[in-house]
Amino acid sequence: MNVVIATTGTGGELFPGIAVAQALKGHNLLFVVSGLGSEEETLKRYQFSYERIAVGRLKGQNMIAGVRTLIGLPKTLWSAQHILRKFGAQVVFGLGGYSAGPVVLASYFLKIPRAILEPNAVPGLTNRLLWRFSNQIYTAFPGMERYFPGRETLWTGLPVRGEIERIGEKKEGGFSLLVFGGSRGAQSINRLMFEAVPILLQSNPSIKILHQTGQNHFESAEKKYRELGLLGNQLRVVPFIQDMGEAYREADLVVSRAGASTIAELIVAGRPAIFIPYPHAARNHQEENARALERVGGAKVFREGELAVEGGKRLAQEIVTLASDPSRLSAMKKSILNMPGRGAAEKIATSLINLGRTGGLRSGARPPATGEDGWAEP
Repeated sequence: MNVVIATTGTGGELFPGIAVAQALKGHNLLFVVSGLGSEEETLKRYQFSYERIAVGRLKGQNMIAGVRTLIGLPKTLWSAQHILRKFGAQVVFGLGGYSAGPVVLASYFLKIPRAILEPNAVPGLTNRLLWRFSNQIYTAFPGMERYFPGRETLWTGLPVRGEIERIGEKKEGGFSLLVFGGSRGAQSINRLMFEAVPILLQSNPSIKILHQTGQNHFESAEKKYRELGLLGNQLRVVPFIQDMGEAYREADLVVSRAGASTIAELIVAGRPAIFIPYPHAARNHQEENARALERVGGAKVFREGELAVEGGKRLAQEIVTLASDPSRLSAMKKSILNMPGRGAAEKIATSLINLGRTGGLRSGARPPATGEDGWAEP
């Protein structure tokens, strides 16, 4: 079957798409991306074919950029339809993000079966617009059907790449800390770590720290660590981690943002975490994601504002407390592993093939009346 996967370059949308693509082995696959992020490099590494469409963001842009995006939408829709026709798409899978919008809409006009994935605990803008045009909706969290009335909604969990599901047990060694702020890094987390690392090394000279800074922040972060005299065998600083499976395997504790993909990977890997959610995420969805793990006892959550006064010192204290309590870390790990998460990619892959074969006839009725913004209120 010819399957089109529409996604963007952020890890939260791209990596779940790759996971589903891995589960669709034997079928013809085509990714459609914007080319504005790092998705092309990643897709080449995984040896997946892709096409680009020219599409801009609607949210988070100034008014002029937003108007340009709207003016260019008809051309973008035409390009998306051309790609779908040329490939002979039989089913389309959108993973949220601005690139998915035109492709899912194009598949609607071409009467190609289509499905979307909502990765967060609170739906994002793209899926708030696309759900009414979709035959099937997959969700990473339970209870999401209230956001999508009149549509067939399936709680699958969020797909995770195969190499992360197969990470195995950690090698022998001391306490290891993994720090990252999502696939693009987070400058605020970097600053916290500049203050926290000296305290951590003083408290536990054998600790090992792997810090992914993000490509755009790498040079400044490396320079800062060098000025502080912290670079060495205990601290490794990188712009981007290619093999997240290995990074998770060696980590006893993770400090990170709380994007949907990160949450899903930590559930599958069974790694306790300290989350510092991105405070400006749409509808505060990162904090909602993080609280889901905190409620089951698998994570600690700090808002950026909570760390504003003591900063890295407060973060370091929490890391030291957890590192010195192996039984608590073990309990956190068990709590995470008890959460559903494995097999999401296979569930979605099977559903997509069935959707393509049935032509999307099982679902797709028009939804009931919506609110003023076109969004059905729960």
